[in-house]
Amino acid sequence: MTRDLNRQRRIDIIVLFMIPMFFILIVIGTMMGMGTAEHSKGYIINTALVLAAISVILPLFRVTGILWTPYWFIGVITSLMYLHSLSLYIGTYMSVSNWDVIAHMSSSIVLTMIVFVGLCAIQTYTKRVELGYFPMLFMTLFISYGFGNVWEMVEWAIDNGLQQTYMSYSVYDTLRDILSDFVGATIAVVGVALVLRRKGPDGVMGDFGFERFMSRIAARMDRTGENS
Repeated sequence: MTRDLNRQRRIDIIVLFMIPMFFILIVIGTMMGMGTAEHSKGYIINTALVLAAISVILPLFRVTGILWTPYWFIGVITSLMYLHSLSLYIGTYMSVSNWDVIAHMSSSIVLTMIVFVGLCAIQTYTKRVELGYFPMLFMTLFISYGFGNVWEMVEWAIDNGLQQTYMSYSVYDTLRDILSDFVGATIAVVGVALVLRRKGPDGVMGDFGFERFMSRIAARMDRTGENS
């Protein structure tokens, strides 16, 4: 048993260091002038560095034992970030028709998955929150789609702050992104509905090692509820 745990820990550490290497290669290639000129070098490099930092969060949680997240879940999220960074580097984000639509839909699908897992954790580990089948689906759609709208405001704020049009190209582009987010979230919720009916929140949580972390959070939430 100890041997298996040590082996798993070694794998987790290797993954922790390997995942951001793709973004480092993007940064090096961009600095050497090997990427396209459709976006500035600074934008591509900064995007790759931010995504590299985000990509190590879940593997770092596994290594430290804070949260245990399945590798298939980490893989889906990481692959999406790889695709986005690569599309900026090789230019497909601008040159391929409707690439932005595909990117927003896939991002929305992954975000909806994350929201769903979070709601399942709250439902499973706390006493204060009791969501039925349809309220769970509605909250998953509502929260994930809300994040998409907030991101469009962030894009607008960044472009206005930098006096550039790196992220928000036009009103039409923003509306198309919002619609793409909604379609992606809706597609994900359909899949979530099937999983929820078959497994339920407890069954979904069986694939995730959230118990240690969520038990502390749940205790605080429940105590707050009792005192209010």
